[in-house]
Amino acid sequence: MNPSASTFAAAPPTLPALSPTRLDRWLCGLALAIGLIGALAFWSARGSLWEDEIIAITHGLQSLGSFQSEMLRNDIHPFSWFLVLKGWSALAPASDRWALGSSLLSAALSAWAVYRVALRHGGASAALWGVALYCVQPTFAWEAGTLRMYSFVPLLAVCSWAMGRQLLREGSWRRGALLVLVQLLLAYSHAIEFLFVGLIALNTLWLEWEHTGGAARWRWLRWQALTLVCMLPLPLSALARGTEPLMGSDWYAVLHYPAAIVAGWPLENDRGFLIAGGLVFLAMAALALPGRDSRRLMLGVPVLGLAAALVIGLFGKPLFKSPVFAANLLPFLAIAAGQGAARLTAPAAKSGAAVLLLFLAAATIPWSQRQLPGENYASAGRTIALFARPGDVVVVPNVSVYWGVMRYAADAQWGRPLEILPPDNAAWQALKRKLGPEWTRRLSLEQRSDRVVIKGITYIVGEPRDVAAPAGGSVWLVQRARYASALELTAPARRLQTQWFGKELSLQQLQADPAGATRYENPARP
Repeated sequence: MNPSASTFAAAPPTLPALSPTRLDRWLCGLALAIGLIGALAFWSARGSLWEDEIIAITHGLQSLGSFQSEMLRNDIHPFSWFLVLKGWSALAPASDRWALGSSLLSAALSAWAVYRVALRHGGASAALWGVALYCVQPTFAWEAGTLRMYSFVPLLAVCSWAMGRQLLREGSWRRGALLVLVQLLLAYSHAIEFLFVGLIALNTLWLEWEHTGGAARWRWLRWQALTLVCMLPLPLSALARGTEPLMGSDWYAVLHYPAAIVAGWPLENDRGFLIAGGLVFLAMAALALPGRDSRRLMLGVPVLGLAAALVIGLFGKPLFKSPVFAANLLPFLAIAAGQGAARLTAPAAKSGAAVLLLFLAAATIPWSQRQLPGENYASAGRTIALFARPGDVVVVPNVSVYWGVMRYAADAQWGRPLEILPPDNAAWQALKRKLGPEWTRRLSLEQRSDRVVIKGITYIVGEPRDVAAPAGGSVWLVQRARYASALELTAPARRLQTQWFGKELSLQQLQADPAGATRYENPARP
């Protein structure tokens, strides 16, 4: 989504605009260039898609008729980002690089939005500092090279914040409708995104309270009520279907949460990176504290967002997952810190801001490169494609791992995931009985088989009970370490070899042998 420039340029800045000094231009320009290079480097270093990305691209490659049913059956997240990915990936379905390019483009647009919004609400110096501080975050590079909604979210979040403030100042039917549209696109991008929509909306009201009267606030409230009504299916879905299982909160989270959103999801349990992330968060918050608007933005979005996650996690359902919190909160922390840095006058304070920016610029590329995923579905799939022969059987117990194997061993558009599934569990059997055969068919929920044959090789998903190693051939068993699974064969077989692809994905080759075993579980990690 590419909002028009008028979204950011119709009203004068909230604060007196400050022109950047030559040192600001050089320092921020250097940091910005390094941040963008880091994002490009992360994107170009990607080997293959990992599991959550496989799930995303599989959704995106389904026909429009079964797209929503596919997501309802196999995902907890709503549809807006997946729909964007669907349009993008249709141009080159088999290309990982092209698919990941959508995230790279979204990240660049998010950086542009941060700059434009900071320019409008703080002037050129605040805009330079804000976008530089945003782009040197290690999570910026990770988002730019990861096929998830986390580079799409910051763009919409920053746009909704700018549009909300604009609506309070210069209300019109067009501005209100655009705000609701952007808020709904944001809300329907992630299972808990509706919470951030509300958080951002409340912050716009806080920031603009002194500048508006009762009529403007009432107008804003009417549009927000429309957004709220349209978002109601999201919390109802979360309550009915649940969200992904997360660790519960404790008081250690007061330190862990802010550190984790800077450190990055793959490093959020690494003590060294957590300490560095926590110090960066504190330094940026300190930059934002002196100014009224920057302080309200910092407290009202990043701090309040993390505090809400802590409280809800302590007394209700755990919510915190660092990627979605980083995507929603770090752009606003960068804008607030940029506003603060632009207004520093004391030489020591200005030097401190410069040291922070230079540290992040120096660290961001190696820091982000440490977050490259270790799983390699491409190598596993291509190994099967190279060595499996017609008549062989490939068994993958886990559904999403199966999709990854199929993408790289067979074809990116290998079939319809809604039709090739393990036998339904009790909950799905009960649901289908309630729907009846006609609605089950209309909703594309008919499970036709647990296997598909491509070029003479049978690919099975689940844990079948009717498999034996073919005479002269092999059974190939693909398992992910964190998912306990087992294959029960109808005749003994021996394990010829076990290969590991990263730390999670294993491939066992089994051949018929009367002296072998009939049960094969996850192998021990090397």
